[in-house]
Amino acid sequence: VTAGTKDESVFETRLRSLADEALRTRMATEMQDALLQMEEQVRVFQGVVDQRLQDQERSMKHMVEERVQQELETLLRSELMRAQAAMEQRVRQRVCVIFRQEVETTLRKMQAQLDDMVKENNLLRDAFAEANLRSKCFYWALNPAALQTSSALLCGLPSKVLLSLRWRTALAASHPEISTEL
Repeated sequence: VTAGTKDESVFETRLRSLADEALRTRMATEMQDALLQMEEQVRVFQGVVDQRLQDQERSMKHMVEERVQQELETLLRSELMRAQAAMEQRVRQRVCVIFRQEVETTLRKMQAQLDDMVKENNLLRDAFAEANLRSKCFYWALNPAALQTSSALLCGLPSKVLLSLRWRTALAASHPEISTEL
């Protein structure tokens, strides 16, 4: 209709402007939609990445905590064993000292008792020897042997001394190894 006229260029320019404007508006709208969609995708992607990082952080934290706990338990066990060994060593030393003291005390007591028993045994042996000698002398005084009596008579002892029980007892009691406390 307006072909070949001056209005053709105006119409064409306006139409082009309108088409350009519509195209620009549509492009701007699509660009806005694309931008919004991309922002939403970036947010979703950021959320996924954040979630994965949090999961990795939790997993890493859990692994580190387990490792630290294992190391602490190992250290605790070794320290407990070392402390127990040291305590047992101290107890053994103390028991050894106490045992040694008890043995020494017991040995001293036993040695004192043994010394007392030796003294008592010596006293008893001396008393027995004296009693044995006295009993032999009094036995001789009570039952003189014929050989001894005849030997004493030959030595010049009077017969009254040898044959009298009283004199024989007095003679036996006057022996130098026998006390006269009878």
